[in-house]
Amino acid sequence: MNLTPEEIEAKNELRKQMKTLPEMNDKDDSTIIYEGVRGMEVQLVDAPHNPYKVIYEFATATWGSEEYPENWPSTKPEHRFIVVRNAIKGKALPLGTEAIKFSFIIRKASRSGFDQHARQRMATFASQGVRDNSRLAAGFRCPDEIWQDEELLKEVTEYLKEYKRIYKKILQRGIGSFQTARALMPMGMTHSYKYSVDYGAMKSYMAQRLSAVEQADTVATAILIWDQINKKFPLLANELRPRCDFAGKCICHQGDGSE
Repeated sequence: MNLTPEEIEAKNELRKQMKTLPEMNDKDDSTIIYEGVRGMEVQLVDAPHNPYKVIYEFATATWGSEEYPENWPSTKPEHRFIVVRNAIKGKALPLGTEAIKFSFIIRKASRSGFDQHARQRMATFASQGVRDNSRLAAGFRCPDEIWQDEELLKEVTEYLKEYKRIYKKILQRGIGSFQTARALMPMGMTHSYKYSVDYGAMKSYMAQRLSAVEQADTVATAILIWDQINKKFPLLANELRPRCDFAGKCICHQGDGSE
C-alpha cells in the first residue's frame, strides 16, 4: 500500500517523536548498566472500576429467575464478600476471574526476563521492536553475581562498549541494517513492554514467577505487578502467591540440594 505525502509526513513525525528515524540512530550510544533488578518499573495503565462487582455477577450467573436481574445491587455487602472471596480462591466457576482484565507497562526488564514472561499463555504482550527500531540507547541488566565481581564487571563493561560500537556501525550502513544488527543483541539488554491479562491467568503466572528460584528480574517483574494490584485491590492481591504458599511446602526443588 502506497502512502500519501501527508501520511508519510505524519509517519515521520511520529517516528521522530518515538526517536526511531534512521538519521537519529547514531545520536545516543550510551549504556546504563543496572545492578541486579534496580531501576525496574511497572505501571498499571488500565483496570476495571469495580472488579469485585464483575466477579460477583459472573459467579452468580447460574442463579436467578426468568427476569434475570443484576444481582449486585440487591445483595448485602457481607454476602457479596463471601461470593467474591470464594471465586478468587477457586471455589467457584472461574468465569468471574476470567472476566476482569488488567494492563501494565513493564519498563527496563532484561530481554531474557521478557522472554520468560512472554511464555505465559492467555495474555497479550506488545514490546519494543528490534527489527525497525534502534536500541542503541538500551541499557544492560547485570546479574548481582557479576556486579559484585570487580574483574568480571570491568570485562562486561568493555564488552558492552564494543558491542554498541559494532551495532552503531551496522545501523549506519542503511537499509535492512536493523535486522542485521539485532542478531548481536545480548539477552541482558533492557527491554520494555506492555502486558494485558485476566485475573485467572495472572494467578497462574504469579504461582510460578513469584517463586524465588526464578531469574531475579523475572521474580522482580511479578513482585512489581503484584504491588500495583495490591495498591488498588488488596483482596485480589492476597490470592496472588507463589505455588509453594498454596502447597504449604517447597515444591520448587526435588531434593537437588538447592533449597
